[in-house]
Amino acid sequence: MPFCVASIGPSYKWNGLVVFVLIALGLLLAGGAIVYNRRRHRPTLLTLTNENALLTDELARCEEQIDNRATNLINVVNVLLRDLANDLGIYRGDTRLSVYRHNEDKFYLVGRVSPNEIYAAVGRTSYPDLQGFIGQVWRAADDKTNVTFPIDRQDWVETQVQSYGLSRSEAEALKMHTVFMTATKLRRDVHDDAFGVLCIECDRKRGSVKAGTLNEVRNSPQFKTLTSILDISLTGLSHDEVKRGFLDKASNSGSLPTQQS
Repeated sequence: MPFCVASIGPSYKWNGLVVFVLIALGLLLAGGAIVYNRRRHRPTLLTLTNENALLTDELARCEEQIDNRATNLINVVNVLLRDLANDLGIYRGDTRLSVYRHNEDKFYLVGRVSPNEIYAAVGRTSYPDLQGFIGQVWRAADDKTNVTFPIDRQDWVETQVQSYGLSRSEAEALKMHTVFMTATKLRRDVHDDAFGVLCIECDRKRGSVKAGTLNEVRNSPQFKTLTSILDISLTGLSHDEVKRGFLDKASNSGSLPTQQS
């Protein structure tokens, strides 16, 4: 009975050649597709890259405009505060005026003036509305306008801790030893809700600021202008934007904020 022997030599070589050709053809087609897609989508990718660059530039311009607006607002507020202090005769080295905006549960500093550079320096740009005398002014139904503090430093620190909600380290870090302080809420109109506080501090018990000073402030044209400008301008500014304005102002003047209040 004859045997049947399957030959794999020539047939195997032919099949291998076919497989090789098919693989090579597949690679060529895949490579061609990649090149085609890259050429096809290159304009789109280039367009997206250009659009992204334009958006980045626009965002930078918007942030710069916001910073400029915040810085300009701070400058205007400080000019009005200075004019107010000069008009009332309290722009002196023992005194400083500060304006705070209230938002949620914090006060944010938006203006401060004093001919005393140490007192005029900006430390904390915000703090909780449960702290300090202005926190009491804010929470009171009627303005509790005046307060006096001890002259002795240790007694003064204890008063800040026991009566005004500051920690000992916060009280000890305060550079201005305020002895007399007066403050009032800021409203656009007597019937409107308050949006901030004006605070006037003096480091002397019988200094330039007196019990009747606040009534003079409320009747001053500068105070009314200040209140109107703040009510309008602060609406669209966040605390971070105002803080950047302070930092920009400090860098332009060559000084940086210090750790004080």
